[in-house]
Amino acid sequence: MIVISTWHTFNAELRKALEAFAAGDAEPYKRCWSTDSDCTVFGAFGGVVRGDTEVRSRLDWAASQYREGHYTAYDVLAEYAGEDMGCIVALERVETRDARGAMITRERRITHVARREPEGWRIVHQHSDPLVAVTPPPI
Repeated sequence: MIVISTWHTFNAELRKALEAFAAGDAEPYKRCWSTDSDCTVFGAFGGVVRGDTEVRSRLDWAASQYREGHYTAYDVLAEYAGEDMGCIVALERVETRDARGAMITRERRITHVARREPEGWRIVHQHSDPLVAVTPPPI
């Protein structure tokens, strides 16, 4: 098992894992996740997933929606790391092919919450959704 001991190392591993995910490979990203039952995903494709088995299954499914993808932007807006908890808030843009082979761009807001575990830093929550323009409510 890879030990991700420092926040800096965790960030570097996460970035590599996200690049692999955008190309359709969930394995490096799954290695960044906690194996505890309290991990959660509020994914960009909708829904709520809780628990190690369900999260890993969802990550496999979500990665399968990408083909030949790559990041064209990953802008960290805020980042915090304490002794045992940390988070990264970012905007991301991924160019990929859909199931029909058409090129598409996915722009999202994404938050990762990580916890220091015996194996090092591990993701315990991820929330992402499409980046949309501000829409004021009707008056």
